[in-house]
Amino acid sequence: MVVAFFVILRQVSAAVFHVDSLQEILEIVVRKLLDPTQNGLYAAIVMLLLVHGMWFVGIHGSYVLGSVIYENFGVISGDVVYNKTFQDVFVCMGGTGSVLCLVIAILLFSKNGNIKKIAKLSFPTVIFNISEIISFGIPVILNPIFVIPYLLVPVVMCVVSYMAVYAGIVPHVVAEVEWTTPVFLSGYLATGSVAGSVLQAVCLVAGVLIYLPFLRLFEEQKERQMVRNVKELTAELQRQEEANAIMPLTGRRDALGGTAKVLAEDLKDAVRDKKLFFLYQPQTNTEGNCIGAEALIRWIHPIAGFIYPPLIIQLAREEKILHDIETYMFDEVAHAISEIEKEIRTEFKISVNITNESLLWEKLESCIANSIGKYHIAPGRLWLEITEQDALISSREVLDKMRRLKEQGHKFLIDDFGMGHTSLLYLQTNYFSVVKLDGSLTKDVLQNNRNRDIIAAITELGGSLHFETIAEYVETEEQKDLLCTLGCDGFQGYYYSKPITLSELIPWMKQHDLPVTGQNSVF
Repeated sequence: MVVAFFVILRQVSAAVFHVDSLQEILEIVVRKLLDPTQNGLYAAIVMLLLVHGMWFVGIHGSYVLGSVIYENFGVISGDVVYNKTFQDVFVCMGGTGSVLCLVIAILLFSKNGNIKKIAKLSFPTVIFNISEIISFGIPVILNPIFVIPYLLVPVVMCVVSYMAVYAGIVPHVVAEVEWTTPVFLSGYLATGSVAGSVLQAVCLVAGVLIYLPFLRLFEEQKERQMVRNVKELTAELQRQEEANAIMPLTGRRDALGGTAKVLAEDLKDAVRDKKLFFLYQPQTNTEGNCIGAEALIRWIHPIAGFIYPPLIIQLAREEKILHDIETYMFDEVAHAISEIEKEIRTEFKISVNITNESLLWEKLESCIANSIGKYHIAPGRLWLEITEQDALISSREVLDKMRRLKEQGHKFLIDDFGMGHTSLLYLQTNYFSVVKLDGSLTKDVLQNNRNRDIIAAITELGGSLHFETIAEYVETEEQKDLLCTLGCDGFQGYYYSKPITLSELIPWMKQHDLPVTGQNSVF
């Protein structure tokens, strides 16, 4: 359809205007605009607006109007200020739109890491006046926020430079300079004077100041869009979790896929810079004494804010950085245990969440051992949770690894335990010492008789198979009392404490410490 449209348009142009192409019609129109003028400032501004206006909608204006530009501005003369070299040297610094000013503004003032990456990538080209990377990467082209500075900055540079040369502050252009000559060098070569380079510096400062408020406006818009997209991405992952059908997020070819890619890159930076951190949610026994805590990973994105933890893990899986996070996790939690041991003399444990990828990781055992050895803690202090939805791979290699870890003193927990097929298969392995009830069971236990029956069945099964039961999402005393009656051994939830920092956890544990009996046990 597009090809047919332009074929027909060309035929109409040939029949009506007696020209071979639309470009010729445009050249005729521009020549008529320039005919009443001399080669002065007005003609220069008209040409700049035409060229940049075409560029802004994705048309190579300098190419389309190349013959007109050389006809009117191709000759270097001491009597004429504005010419093609003047435009290349003092106006189009960084290429069309004077985008070197935008790149400098981004590098100096931008708070958006991804935009800065594009600016850094484009910098080696814009210093040679090639603007495509920044123009299409941000994008500037077709972006309504940048239309004003994209047209205004070249005009301002033209006026400032024209006046400086006209007033004799800077010499006329005396030599033709290749348009790809870097800034400052081009100013010196074109005028034969350092004043040419100084004029370029003045124009760059002016251009940066003009671009800056529009850059901030653009980043604010991007931030609002990022927040909305991350919320939608989180909701999509939660829908997939409910359906137990997780699909790759970064492989999507839509807006959510683009957001996932951006977030994944930011996650890599966060892991490298150790911007991830851990909170700890206390767990108690039936007497209300603290038996330990669960370590919960957290990431506060600089734009999107709190990131849903399963989204962190999913992106880490897709980007192959999950083991980097786990290495950091084991080190942080082992350090936390060593700090708690300085204050708490009775038994306690900290549990961490691992995945199937963790159990398949050949360096898992050595990673855990290194962290334990580094902080001189007992293996029994560090427990390992694996979620019920993360179907256990029962290969000999994985089972042997679990057996060795258990023999060293670590305990395995099943997280989000229900009465599904996977949960029961877990129990057959005999490797799990504790199950944590699925939150959907405990949240509605006061209103749902079926949930009560299921929980009672699980705790009864625990008595015969020798595993303990922890109830999560405990939020009221009434809920806790009923779960206790149903046979739960431990509790975790906002009724006791929200997830807290290590510095808050230690005094909480002191306040709810186990009584010293000489036979203290986590369970």
